[in-house]
Amino acid sequence: MTGMRRGEALGLKWPDVDFEGARVSIQRFSRAGRHPSARAPTEDTHGPTRGTLDAVTLAALKAWKARQAAERLAWGPAWSDGGWVFTREDGEPLHPGL
Repeated sequence: MTGMRRGEALGLKWPDVDFEGARVSIQRFSRAGRHPSARAPTEDTHGPTRGTLDAVTLAALKAWKARQAAERLAWGPAWSDGGWVFTREDGEPLHPGL
């Protein structure tokens, strides 16, 4: 609903999401490869951008953040805390090619 590409969404970290201002800041993107990795946008990718979040998307992100917090508790010290918004249940980042 934001117009972001998959790699941009998978590159989001929670500090990039401004719930109060209903905005998201794309600071990096995840790229496909053997292992997922994230890198900052470069001049040829138009640099960091910001987008507006509608009420439905904000609600979905809030619900996801709560679910992720529950998963973090369930996994305990095995949770991989990279700060990513979109993760597997163990906190590992999602691969953009999947």
